[in-house]
Amino acid sequence: MTILSERVDTHIMFVSEHNSPNLWPALDPKIAPSHAILVTTPEMKAKAESLERTLRWAVPGIAIEHVDVPDGYDILMLADTLENMIRDLKDRGLRPLFNLTCGTKAMTLAAMTATETTKTPCLYLPIDSHDVIFVRELETMRLDCAMQLKHYVSLYGYVMREEPKTLPFTQELRDLAEELARTESFRQTYPAVNRLASEAKDKLAVSLDLLGPRSAAFDALLDRLEAAQLLTLNGRTVRFGNEAKRFFVNGGWLEDWAANAARRAFPGAKVVENARIDYIEGQNGKIDVKGLQNELDVVLWQNDRLVILECKTSNLGDEKRFEDVTYKLSALGKLFGKTVVPVIVSYLPLTEAAVNRAKTLRIEIVAGKDVARLEERLKGLLSEKAKA
Repeated sequence: MTILSERVDTHIMFVSEHNSPNLWPALDPKIAPSHAILVTTPEMKAKAESLERTLRWAVPGIAIEHVDVPDGYDILMLADTLENMIRDLKDRGLRPLFNLTCGTKAMTLAAMTATETTKTPCLYLPIDSHDVIFVRELETMRLDCAMQLKHYVSLYGYVMREEPKTLPFTQELRDLAEELARTESFRQTYPAVNRLASEAKDKLAVSLDLLGPRSAAFDALLDRLEAAQLLTLNGRTVRFGNEAKRFFVNGGWLEDWAANAARRAFPGAKVVENARIDYIEGQNGKIDVKGLQNELDVVLWQNDRLVILECKTSNLGDEKRFEDVTYKLSALGKLFGKTVVPVIVSYLPLTEAAVNRAKTLRIEIVAGKDVARLEERLKGLLSEKAKA
């Protein structure tokens, strides 16, 4: 008799740094549990809190028990503890399924021994796969469910919110963003406009005396922004309509462009623009994310991958500025696990050295003229990740 022909009602799982393989099978209606047993080492206490909270949120009504083990590397102790636990569950009339995906190698070996002795089914979920493997039966089953972004983030002790936009991305502004993305003369002169917008923060007005001689391309760009009613030019004074319009010119348009490209590339996918991640208070072990900014330009949740787009119209040729961006994205990768795909979207071209530095950190780059092809690049990028 295979596991699919006998209903299970209890999932046993090893709590680990990255618990999405524990949560995901629990969401599938074919094997969704009414009980969950969280086997936890002392180092994983805080992670167990996050996993329990997320399970209760994602699987309403689930009963959760904790089994603490003092050492995740003592195979004999673990095998004995797990075997006794499984027998107790069966004596209570429960039908357990052991998830072997997480935990140390010693924990997995101990679980294999305990499940063999007690004739208990077990599963394994390979990385980047939607197919669970029932180990003893050598059968696979497609997971008929999708993990939600809010649940994934919650596994790490965080909540994600979308900050309200103050300037709607109208068709007129979409047309402007596309024009900016595709027009090389605008790209070349944009650093000057960026500087004006930065200097106008908190006051909205700025003098052109801040800059040197004006070029025809610069004047054409100012005229285009004025035609879009984002700013007005009076003599040598540039005045932005309001803070939202100043921010749009100062790079907000690229965030809107990137979010729109993500929605076009993956209709129906979760796209969060102007996202904010905050730690869920009240837990025992706050994760150390010293120096990590909690504001994210664009987040795409597609096929259980967390794509984080950091959008920049400023010149990342400045070494410190580039290091700040790469540090932030690297920290997010460490925080949220291997499912994260960090991407720098730079309106201006990057040097070969910067591109190579990003590659060593496993950060993807879409820069310069490629920004106009962002939709296409995102499709290709995630297609490559799926095949890897």
